[in-house]
Amino acid sequence: MGIRVGISALLVSASLVAGATGVSTDQRADAPFGQAARLPAVGHGQLDAGAVLSMVRAEGLAVVPPDAQAELAARAARLATALEELGGEVSVAVRDVESGTEIVVGDTVVEAASLMKVDIVATLLRQEAGRPDRHDRALARAMIAVSDNPATDEMLEDVGTESVNEFLSDAGAVTRLEGREWGRTPTSAEDRLRMVRAVLGEDSLLDGRSERLLRRLMTRVADDQRIGVSAAADRPGRTPLKAGYIPDERSDRWYVSSMGEVQAEGRTYQVAVVSSGHRSLEDGTARIERAARLAVAELADLNSGAPAA
Repeated sequence: MGIRVGISALLVSASLVAGATGVSTDQRADAPFGQAARLPAVGHGQLDAGAVLSMVRAEGLAVVPPDAQAELAARAARLATALEELGGEVSVAVRDVESGTEIVVGDTVVEAASLMKVDIVATLLRQEAGRPDRHDRALARAMIAVSDNPATDEMLEDVGTESVNEFLSDAGAVTRLEGREWGRTPTSAEDRLRMVRAVLGEDSLLDGRSERLLRRLMTRVADDQRIGVSAAADRPGRTPLKAGYIPDERSDRWYVSSMGEVQAEGRTYQVAVVSSGHRSLEDGTARIERAARLAVAELADLNSGAPAA
């Protein structure tokens, strides 16, 4: 499996850049929305901390002190190894909201399935400035809470594919809707993290009213929809998230993915996990929940000062 490891230095915390000569957090505050380091793929068996660190330095990320570069590289390499051991094709992107530190591991491209419902609802809320009428509010609730497909078809017809793609572009995502088959849209963990950031929290592209409404909908999903990233939260039942799963038309395997925002050990993390190649929905769910826990644990350990093993 080819693995790409990205470490965002442009969004790294002030504590990590302390001591970096002539560089302040404010100097990097005008970085484009969604900008992150994009590092090349490396083959299985070649990925270790030294290889990742070499790639980080090759990207010119000198704003991060050498010791911090090495620490992030070691964590990314360890996470990549753990994902390999899970089986299937699993990629994860995780961001510490407070510090801005971000790790992206894996280059798996999957069919987005119901994850696209977040994009469509967010587009509607931006169009209506957080004041959808009763009918649209009911559609949004059905789409997010119980993952209703006919409601999604109706809302997409109303908002238009072009508007959804405009929102995706503004979020810094490369995902694009083509036609009416929204569930088959290709996407990645990095793109899904861009969307979490675009709809939840202080960086949201939505106004406050819209952000609060979408957060509430994502927090109140049905129990059978609460899978994936919530496994990394201290209180999974209070996690805003959206899961997406769909059989691969070319095989008997499953795409299983999840995106959202979790609270763990007193901090907020935005997380996206995408995956493919699972024998069943249950198999995929177990793997992405393990991946979410591993990813959040790496940044939680970083915040606690514990060194990467």
